[in-house]
Order: sequence, then structure tokens, then C-alpha cells
Amino acid sequence: MRAFLLLAALAIVSFAAEYSRDLYEIMAIDAENRADFNASAKYRRAIYINDGDQASRLRWIEALLRTERYEEAITEAKKALKEGEDAFLRRALAISYYGKRDLKNAIIHASALARLDKTPENYLLLGDLCALDKQDSKALKAYRNAYAIAPSEGAIDKMATMLAERLNRQKEAIAYYETHIAERGCSEYLCSRLASLYAKANDAGGVAGAYKRIYRFRPDLLIGEKIIELYLIDKDYRSLTRWLEETRFNDEILMELYRNEKRFNDAAAIAAKLYRVGGKIDYLALSAMFEYEAGESANEELARRTVASLEKVVAQSKNHIYLNYLGYLLIDHDFDAERGVELVLEALKTEPDNVYYADSLAWGYFKLGRFKEAYDLIVKVAAKEKSDPTVKEHYEAIKQSYEQSLTKSER
Repeated sequence: MRAFLLLAALAIVSFAAEYSRDLYEIMAIDAENRADFNASAKYRRAIYINDGDQASRLRWIEALLRTERYEEAITEAKKALKEGEDAFLRRALAISYYGKRDLKNAIIHASALARLDKTPENYLLLGDLCALDKQDSKALKAYRNAYAIAPSEGAIDKMATMLAERLNRQKEAIAYYETHIAERGCSEYLCSRLASLYAKANDAGGVAGAYKRIYRFRPDLLIGEKIIELYLIDKDYRSLTRWLEETRFNDEILMELYRNEKRFNDAAAIAAKLYRVGGKIDYLALSAMFEYEAGESANEELARRTVASLEKVVAQSKNHIYLNYLGYLLIDHDFDAERGVELVLEALKTEPDNVYYADSLAWGYFKLGRFKEAYDLIVKVAAKEKSDPTVKEHYEAIKQSYEQSLTKSER
């Protein structure tokens, strides 16, 4: 039916001797629906000339803009302006002059438009034209006006970009982004823009903070790894710990951070969880050692529990760390000093220059009453680790027993 009416209208327009407003309206609307704005301009012009209809005049000018017939649009818009100020006409002139690459006149009309109709869109148009004409301060002012009326992501981004890239005011740009984000939240795009500014300022912590916000939108593996890397570069272990506690992105790294902070109970809990989930024997070892470190060294029940766990570990793994730890516990708590020495000697095969393993061995010899061997060894250890309190304690005890043994032998 629509096609039939359209064909009928075409026939009438073609053969009618007189102008018909209704038929031209139909033809104009059809042309606009088909995005044929050349035809629309023809029909709208005819309606205006014949009826003086101002709405059709504006639609005619709009069609001229859409077909980039800027000279005609300028001519007609200027004529219309003589009859009264109008925001649409000012915008049409600003766009037309921009289309002709006449930024000076485009800015004149965009300024008049913004004064006439104070909307964010009009201020943004003025700002963009001023930016193109390298009138940076005027562009920034227009963007600020747009943002003041309606705070938006687009306006804040234009402001910050102008400050950072054209006016070399990076700190101010960052402050604008941060304030907007604090008050209205952060999209992935804005957070990425903020991260870029922090990167240019060599602020690893700032970049990490921006990536953390991005991670909330998109918990991506690479983003998480980047956050960790940035905090490690910045040596901001506290912030990294808080983020990992919040997201549980990487429990292994969180466990290491707890260990470095001497939060051994927390580290032990994670290690135990990782062992339950994956069954990896190393996590059983770490869980046992962390739990022991968190407790009192004189707690025999805790020591026996730790030994029992580490015995399971060394039955499957000959890792020198576990061998030495278990060996030292057997020695220090007088559970089985002879076996403890054997385990430490095994660890030293892998790490022959490890002074702490040597200290364990010296302490084992001491417990077995082999004072000469213990003393010769602890002297070497103390020469390398003078400040370690455990080494000092062992040195004094071994030295005293060795000297006493010499005295007895002289008698």
C-alpha cells in the first residue's frame, strides 16, 4: 500500500500543474526516510518558498548540511538569522564553516551558540573548534563550562587531555581524573587514560591504582600480573598485600608477603589451603614451618607436630631447605640429634656454602658431645654471620663447652 501511494504521489508531482503542500510533505518525508537529503532539500525548499513555513526552512538547511552543501547552508542560515536569533541556525553556521575549514568563523558562531544556549553539547562543540584552532586556554574554559553543567566522562576526558597533552599540566590532569573517579566512578576507558598519565609521570603506584580499578571491570590475568609487577617495582608491599587479600588473585605471592612481614599464622593458613587444594608436598612443608615460626620455640607439642609433617615431606622430597629444617628441629629439641646431623649433612651436599646449614651442623655436633668439631665449625660460621642472634647463642654455648672439655682433658 505504501509503495502504491508513493507511486501515485510521484505521478501527481510529475504531472500536476500546481504546487501541492501535502504531496511535497509526503515526498520530503519519504526522501528523509531513505536518507536522500538532496531530494529532501529540494522539497523542503519548495515548501518554504511557497508557504513560508519556517520548520521546513530549518529542515531544508539541515538537509544542506547533511549533503555538505555548506555555502548554500551558510547563505540561507544568515538570511534566517536576520529575522531573529536561533540556536539551530548558529549551530548550522558553526558546522558549515568548519566544513569549509574556516575555523575563525566557525568559532565565532559556536561562541554565539554557547552564549545563546548554555548546554554541555554546545560548550563541547566550542571547545573542540578552539582546540583545532590551537586556542588551548579557550578550549579548556569551554570544556570546564560543559563539565560544570553536566559532569560527564567525555567532558572530563577532553579537559584532562587538553591539560596533559597541550598545556603540559599533567598533575592537574591527573587530579581532574582522580576527583571525577572518586565522585562518579571509573569506566575502563577513563581508568586506562589515568594509567597512561601516571605511566608518563613514572608513578608506578599510580599506574597500579588505575589498573586495580580496571581489574574490577575486567579481572584479566595480564592486568592482575601487571598490578603485582608495578607494586613490586614501587616496593609498596603493603598495598600489594591489601589488594591480594581483597581479590585473592595469587595466594602464593600473598603467602610470600605474609612471610616477609612475619605474619606466619596467615602464611601457614594459605599454605595449608594450597596443600588441601593441590596436594603439592611443598605446601605441606611450608605450612608446617610457618606454623612453627608463629609459635613458641619451646613448645614441644608444636615441635613434634612440625617434625611429623616434615617427615612426610622428606619422604617425598629431598629439598635441602626441608632437610635442614627437620634436622635442626630434631637436634634442637633433643628428639634425635644423630638423625638430625645426617639430614643436615644431606642438605649441605646441595648447599655446601650455606652458613645457616653449617650452624645447624655445629649445633648437632654440640648436642652429640663432639665439641672440637662443633667449635671448629661455629668459629667459621660466626666469622661470616657475626650479627645473627642464633649464631651468637650457639657460638657462646659451644665455646664454653669446648673450653671446659679442654680443661678436663688437661686434668
